[in-house]
Amino acid sequence: MNSPCELADVVRLFGNELSENEKLKPLQIKVMNKILQCRTAVLGGHKEVCDCCGSVRYRYNSCGDRHCPKCQAAKQAFGLTI
Repeated sequence: MNSPCELADVVRLFGNELSENEKLKPLQIKVMNKILQCRTAVLGGHKEVCDCCGSVRYRYNSCGDRHCPKCQAAKQAFGLTI
């Protein structure tokens, strides 16, 4: 089974072509780069340790950009206002 396609995958595939053929504003380019970097090693990570069982999970940091679907989904899950 294939994993679902994310916006970062689309930007990775078509971002260069888009920026070459369209006149993108600097903010649009910045957002595209943040979406590509979100939850990757580029932004670093952190370790989570369960207080009950001591299991350890490593997580990549998110970009926090308001245009990023991964970051907005996390805010919605926690019931934060956007």
